[in-house]
Amino acid sequence: MGVLAAGLPGETRSVDLGADRVPGHTRTFRKGALLWVRNQPSGSVFLVKRGEVEILVPGHKSRDTVIQVVKPGEICGLASFNRKRISPTTGRALVQTEVLEIAIEDFLALLARSPRMARSVIVSACERLAFAEERIHILAQRGAEDRIVALLLQLARRRGHPSLAQPDFVRLAVTHAELARLAGMNRAHVSVVLNRLRVKDLIRYGRGNPPQVNMPALLKHAEPQSGQIPA
Repeated sequence: MGVLAAGLPGETRSVDLGADRVPGHTRTFRKGALLWVRNQPSGSVFLVKRGEVEILVPGHKSRDTVIQVVKPGEICGLASFNRKRISPTTGRALVQTEVLEIAIEDFLALLARSPRMARSVIVSACERLAFAEERIHILAQRGAEDRIVALLLQLARRRGHPSLAQPDFVRLAVTHAELARLAGMNRAHVSVVLNRLRVKDLIRYGRGNPPQVNMPALLKHAEPQSGQIPA
């Protein structure tokens, strides 16, 4: 295995291992199983080989809020890199997921042997910090519409696909349920907000079709409500 990826959704950054052999063992987690638990000791990092892992923090009324979804080829569990080996997050398999579990001591040894890899991990950590700051901006929005608008803009920038038929629109491969998890809201409330945005022609969607975001209109709509939206 020559490369570990540890980036953001839609912006995966490769971590070059060179010729180093990665120690660890493969584990399979069923849907809903926990890889690690918030405020509990965790001595490993995880390379996702197959499936998806959602990173959770406690939300309103004990409802978990998703701050990131880790895709195949990406690393998670880096939050355990602290003196007490205590993670501030929980990792949960979104679907049946296969990972390579690597002990933190072994991973640190790899970093010590390979300056190139250490540099790549630092760059990846900085990218994740920037992403976390965006997520804080989104979750800090008190109004439901403000929060969904900020989330749609973030998703459009990071993993949207320009519409060939409608130049101002960007397609998002995301469901109402996924938006609800990312926004820390219930699905019914998200659907109400999306319908309100559709009436204003800020987004377009239909049954069985992914939502499309009117980027110029949504950016203009966001400015007076939420101030500057992070780029």
